[in-house]
Amino acid sequence: MQKKLVFVEDFDIEKLNPYEGNAKIHTDAQIEEIMESIRRYGFNDPVAVWGPDNTIVEGHGRVIALQRLGYKTVPCIVRLDHLTDEERREYTLVHNSITLDTGMDMQKVQEELSRLINSDMSAFGLLVAVDEGAAVVEDDYTPGEDIPDRVKLGEVWQLGRHTLVCGDSTKEEIVNKATGGGGGALL
Repeated sequence: MQKKLVFVEDFDIEKLNPYEGNAKIHTDAQIEEIMESIRRYGFNDPVAVWGPDNTIVEGHGRVIALQRLGYKTVPCIVRLDHLTDEERREYTLVHNSITLDTGMDMQKVQEELSRLINSDMSAFGLLVAVDEGAAVVEDDYTPGEDIPDRVKLGEVWQLGRHTLVCGDSTKEEIVNKATGGGGGALL
């Protein structure tokens, strides 16, 4: 059975309601990246809403970023009302998890980054290098004099925009310290 087509409409951002069961974690660092993406490239990914109370189905992080940027309206996919409540709940989980199922082809990432040699994408955690022999691009962080020679298990250090945690990356509590509660894996 074919599902109904949806369309995009501008909504008052204050009339959108987050879904209480949304399992996606949005750290402050991620919201900052979304904000930078919106500033740099515009808002190109509408938020999906469902039901008479305009429940956000997908796009919670984008809505937070737009609010912080002072937007009053947001383009929304209207409405996913062709979905049952169960289908909407499923879609919320599926939409947020599908991209987590695979990684990226790092050779293609490197090829694309090499074509963007004059781009500064460090705000998104991407540093552009032409080849394996290219110089490392340092950020502007200068350590203070109070940095000890040794650290203890569980200590967290903020090094400019980077977070360093002394610990085992297979332990959830250590990963949460490093990601601001955003989960994931440390590489």
